[in-house]
Amino acid sequence: MFRMTSVLLAFFALILLGCSGNKPAETAVEPSPAETMTATDYTGACIWDQVSLRGTPDDKGKYITSISIGQLVTLFRDTAGNGKSYLKVRLIDGTEGYAKKDFIIPNGTPSVFITDADTYSHPDLLNKNKDKRFSKYDIIAIAATEGDFLEVKGKRSDGKWIEITFVKNGNLSDDKLNIATAKFIKQALAEQDKDKRIKALQAVLDNRDLSGCSFYSELQGMIDEMNAGLNPTDSTGAN
Repeated sequence: MFRMTSVLLAFFALILLGCSGNKPAETAVEPSPAETMTATDYTGACIWDQVSLRGTPDDKGKYITSISIGQLVTLFRDTAGNGKSYLKVRLIDGTEGYAKKDFIIPNGTPSVFITDADTYSHPDLLNKNKDKRFSKYDIIAIAATEGDFLEVKGKRSDGKWIEITFVKNGNLSDDKLNIATAKFIKQALAEQDKDKRIKALQAVLDNRDLSGCSFYSELQGMIDEMNAGLNPTDSTGAN
């Protein structure tokens, strides 16, 4: 009888231990999608200036900082929020947040036009768009290469919104120094007052960090031309 009782006690003990071992699995909580997201090994190019980086994927999310046009960010897996209209990104300094998907081009290469350039609806010279040109200093993202053409995404100086179109290769530079300088030149040229415009261009010229860019040598000429307009010379015969 004693042996039978001991066997039964041992049997019930094993059952209890088995139930205890299964308990954590039964009560485990699945991690949320946000907790399982990791950064990927590809980047995105920002094609709009001062894009808000927010703490949550919605327009009312807490503002963290802004992303500059021409800036590269590391992309996370596509995230939900307002119809998947936001992407989670990481900046170069490690700051993370959500940015509107319209302004970030996955796998895009930030580039700047070094000359005015015609656009094409297809990668073929027969399909030139009438009256649609990118201007020098426009910053865009190269999305793909099609033979001698590049598929680009961005806003033209004369355009109203972001466009997807083709341009001939050779009209763009992906040099970071050129991109940064072009941004500041465009900001300077946007000044309505001539004195302020000249002062802003002079500030770009005086910035030694930008001295190695392709546009640097032409800045002084731009300033001189504007100064000539403000202060006419005696070339007309006036004393």
